[in-house]
Amino acid sequence: MQILIDFFDINDLMPHGYCLSWSPLLLWLHVASDVLITLSYYSIPLSLLYFVRQRKDLPYPWLITMFAVFIIACGTTHLLSVVTIWLPVYWIEGMVKAFTAFISVATAIAMWWVIPLALKLPSPAQLQAEIDYRKQIDKAHQEALERLQKIAGRLPGMVYQFRLFPDGSAHIPYCSEGIRDIFRLSPEQVCGDSRLIFTLIHRDDYARVVESMEQSAQHLTIWLCEFRVCLADGDEHWLLANALPQREQDGATLWHGFISDISERKSAETELRIAAAAFDSQEGMVITDTDSIILRVNAAFTAITGYSSDEAVGRKMNLLKSGRHDDEFYKVMWDSITSTGSWQGEIWDRRKNGEIYPKWLTITAVKGADGKVSHYVGTHIDITERKATEEHINRLAFYDPLTQLPNRRLLQERLKQGIKMNHRLKDQMAVLMMDLDKFKAVNDTLGHTAGDELLQQVAERIQMQLREVDMVARLGGDEFVVLMENVGHYEHVARVAEAIIHALSQPFTLCQSYDVVIGTSIGIAIHPQHGDTMEALMDNADTALYHAKDQGRGCFAYFSEELTQKARERIVLESRLRRAIEQQELRVYFQPQIDIASGQIIGAEALVRWHDPIEGCLMPRSFITLAEETGLIVAIGEWVLRETCKIGQQWLDQGLPPITLAVNVSPHQFRRSDMNALVAAVLHDTGFPAEYLELEITESGLMDNQKHTASILNRLNKQGVHLAIDDFGTGYSSLAYLKYFPVDILKIDKTFIDDIPFLHGDMAITATIIAMAHHLGFKVLAEGVETQEQLAFLREQGCDMYQGYLYSKAVPADNFKKMLTDTQT
Repeated sequence: MQILIDFFDINDLMPHGYCLSWSPLLLWLHVASDVLITLSYYSIPLSLLYFVRQRKDLPYPWLITMFAVFIIACGTTHLLSVVTIWLPVYWIEGMVKAFTAFISVATAIAMWWVIPLALKLPSPAQLQAEIDYRKQIDKAHQEALERLQKIAGRLPGMVYQFRLFPDGSAHIPYCSEGIRDIFRLSPEQVCGDSRLIFTLIHRDDYARVVESMEQSAQHLTIWLCEFRVCLADGDEHWLLANALPQREQDGATLWHGFISDISERKSAETELRIAAAAFDSQEGMVITDTDSIILRVNAAFTAITGYSSDEAVGRKMNLLKSGRHDDEFYKVMWDSITSTGSWQGEIWDRRKNGEIYPKWLTITAVKGADGKVSHYVGTHIDITERKATEEHINRLAFYDPLTQLPNRRLLQERLKQGIKMNHRLKDQMAVLMMDLDKFKAVNDTLGHTAGDELLQQVAERIQMQLREVDMVARLGGDEFVVLMENVGHYEHVARVAEAIIHALSQPFTLCQSYDVVIGTSIGIAIHPQHGDTMEALMDNADTALYHAKDQGRGCFAYFSEELTQKARERIVLESRLRRAIEQQELRVYFQPQIDIASGQIIGAEALVRWHDPIEGCLMPRSFITLAEETGLIVAIGEWVLRETCKIGQQWLDQGLPPITLAVNVSPHQFRRSDMNALVAAVLHDTGFPAEYLELEITESGLMDNQKHTASILNRLNKQGVHLAIDDFGTGYSSLAYLKYFPVDILKIDKTFIDDIPFLHGDMAITATIIAMAHHLGFKVLAEGVETQEQLAFLREQGCDMYQGYLYSKAVPADNFKKMLTDTQT
């Protein structure tokens, strides 16, 4: 202590002035207080300055700094108060106090100026609410960012940010997980350094990619670039980069965008270019929608069809239909397209000018992403020239160049096919072999030119006698062969042979104005009776030809003598039957129909007879079948109907009791004539009442073409004519079905009556027919009743009428008139 006193010369530091009167305690209390205040004053500014330095967001930091200076000044004044106790430096203390006063006034003024502004600052509660709000916003932003990142991660590509610095360096601040699919890299591998990505760019595209990025950075335009990358696994892919640039404060360029893999699109574009090239090829092509509406055609289509694009687009494909194909053809076509997706084949279409032409058509269904058909593509190849070439080659191979008839080769092929078809269908086929009589004489005397012309005219005349389905071939020289399939009956072949013989026996006029007369003989073989192979039929027809020549030429012969004789007899019979109609050799006979309850005649069935001058009276079974085959049944049926009504009206005029007259109608009459018009005309011409006329049609004839038959019967019924079903039980109809026809009477066939009462089965059938017919409202007439036992059974079962030999056979009109007169007396 002494040392300190000596060092500071304590005597010089003694209190002065009024402080001398202070007690030592008061003096040191004053000194200690000022020292503590000084230290406190100096401590507070330090904390304020630290606070200002740490809180850079304070609204008025200068005010706190000024307040800190003010406190420091105040602290200095207290320090000087301690010093001035021992040293009289009042001038320094005055200056400090003046500075302090200045700072105090400035701070006070600033405080009064700042306080109104500070009052506008948010309260702590508001600040906390603002802080909470900002936290919510930040959280929402973070959640939105996470959602965007998730969305970016699910996009079919890579979402990224790319920053390019002025010095040329670059990095990727952000990229989505799509980078793994695009570049086979992870986000962590490229975020620090983007050079790894640039090493994958195809060397042929690298310069273009860099140049496009520089242009985008320079002009801040969208960076849109397609380029290839070669990945580590060797795969090569096409990528599309699409990004929007923005300039940053440090001069860097930041792109925001995405990169997608467009390899499939590039492949599709390539395929489309190929398809476009194919579409504009030399083959006609058309694209339609699923309703066959044309959407597009190419130039080749226009050249083939004659329809321009404007004329074809918007119309249906059926504008090309030729009409040569039926609905079944198109059904098979579309069934194939539906099941397999395509169809191809030969088809005939029509050009704009009306010309029908052949083409090879391929139709392919195009399916969309949903697997459903969206379009159809058709390829049209005009094969007119090819068909013409094929036809020419075909004619050279299969046709005779002189007559244009099929040759031996084509005939043999057709024969083989016909034999196979007959085995399946059980049909008959005829081979007619012929050569010309006196042809050699024409050839030798008039020359080969005249002979060739004669052969051509012979070919034409033969064809005129045949059906369209028949075939005539020239074997060579003057030999011809006719092939007739599905002939039905051998008599038809005989009539064709007779027609050919007659046609070729007429004079031929050649170009040299020569009239020549020749003839022909024909040998006929029938399949399968006369052979089951092509060779056998040809040989047997040739044998029959020699047989015909042996009989005097100008005639035909079957391989079988029996068939030849029968055919000739049928032809003679047909000729005689035609003459019989013309010369009125037909007669109408009547068989009585008896009411079982009263035993009286209530009607008669009109039956035709042929009074032939040679063979006498012929029954219908001798000529009706032939009449139906030749079409003569129409004329015979009309004559019987007219004659029956004429006789019936005469009986009424003579005062005889009215009865029903039944006339049989052949199914051929229904098909070949207008029965309604015929019946109406006959009734009008004869005056016979319609209610006394009954038309009988067989059960099989009724069921044949039911709709057509029902229509005819309904119109006949409206005229008042009665209708009966003849020979019921021998066909395939049912009683229940007959209720749909306007039928009045069922005639039970004679075959069910013959064995009554010996066959219980026939009795049961007859009883059932009678019972069910009555239940349905029909009357029943039994045919062929010949014994009292049969009549007794029918009476017991409630049958209404009968006819048969028990009462009378069919008799001429005069005899029936007498019989009818006798029953009335």
